[in-house]
Amino acid sequence: MGVGISRSFSDVFFSLSICFKLICILAGIINWYLKKKNIPADIWKGLLLIETIISGVLFLVMLKFTFLPPIVCTDAISFFLLGAYFVTEPAKAEYNLHSKLITPAKPRK
Repeated sequence: MGVGISRSFSDVFFSLSICFKLICILAGIINWYLKKKNIPADIWKGLLLIETIISGVLFLVMLKFTFLPPIVCTDAISFFLLGAYFVTEPAKAEYNLHSKLITPAKPRK
């Protein structure tokens, strides 16, 4: 690899495997945290679009370079993110940059 760096194939394979798991864990933690914070639906839709694009690219890379289990996992992740993106409806109320409701909400009974 040059400049005194000597990594084995096993080291490279292990580091790429860890990166795949960390990408999936990061997406899951972001979704959990933002769901807990009750963000508006239009921000959810944008986040789901970003995650769908990233997981789609990840799926194509896995399809080209890996074996069946990671391909199936990334395909399932991409499929369900795409489904969530199309099911999420945009918010009907307007929000400003700080997620404060501009139009008054109807009181709950």
